[in-house]
Amino acid sequence: MADDFDPASRVRELRDLIRHHDYRYYVLDDPEVSDADYDALFRELAAVEAAHPELDDPTSPTKRVGGAPAEGFVSRPHRQRMYSLDNAMSREEWEAFLDRARNALARQGGRLPGTFFVDPKFDGLALEVVYENGRFAAALTRGDGVTGEDVTENLRTVRNLPLSLESHAAAAGLPVPRLLEVRGEVVITRQHFYELNESRRAAGEKVFANPRNAAAGSVRQLDPRITAARPLRFFAYGTGEADFAGASPPWTTQAVMMGALAGYGFTVARQGRICRTAEVYPFFLELGKMRLDLPFEIDGAVVKCDDLAVQA
Repeated sequence: MADDFDPASRVRELRDLIRHHDYRYYVLDDPEVSDADYDALFRELAAVEAAHPELDDPTSPTKRVGGAPAEGFVSRPHRQRMYSLDNAMSREEWEAFLDRARNALARQGGRLPGTFFVDPKFDGLALEVVYENGRFAAALTRGDGVTGEDVTENLRTVRNLPLSLESHAAAAGLPVPRLLEVRGEVVITRQHFYELNESRRAAGEKVFANPRNAAAGSVRQLDPRITAARPLRFFAYGTGEADFAGASPPWTTQAVMMGALAGYGFTVARQGRICRTAEVYPFFLELGKMRLDLPFEIDGAVVKCDDLAVQA
């Protein structure tokens, strides 16, 4: 290398380039470089980091390959409970839910708004990922909603999950949160599920029953290197606790929150939309018709009041 080579500058440049290309490939599905060119950047970064261990950074793209196996999973509490969802399968059940919600809010002196945010209900593994000062810090499974299993090192290997929010926040004009808990679902797309099972069948290994089992089993591996080899994707659908250094989060509605999560670099379902009350059930039926055309498996729709104050 040349005498004027600055390893710190080159590492920053390579990390930024690789994060950019990861986002283009895994989130936007619109790659700008060939696999060979990407691999060359990755190998160069790994080589410079190995030569300069003082430049180690837990958010580096090279950390996604997975570390040493763990002895077991540790249970940790969620700061805010991760609730399960009520089911409504018919128009009558949906209208009965609306009546219950109206009555509950009326008893508190409030009223049910007429605007909802509706998006697909993923059939995967529910998780919470935690960012501190804009950097990936932890990941927990939903568990029983109060406590979950710590799967931090495994989630670090999921390629479309941002390990740092800072560059995305700057590009989107968003503040970097001191603390942000992002709720979402880990899934395996139908195509990736087919390819995964074909490779396992060719190797004489047991195939997975469905994409959900494959995703859940991949996350709950004691060896993160196995998780890293699986084609997992994280879709964000909400937040838990959020701390913006004493300021309010830059959103007051579910729709704006989802836009902000996309701005921070998370993958969100493009099918999510705002619906008036009368539009919710027809959109649920529409999603049902789309079901087999979507790249991921769903088992219905999630309907939330768009106003976050009402959700609380």
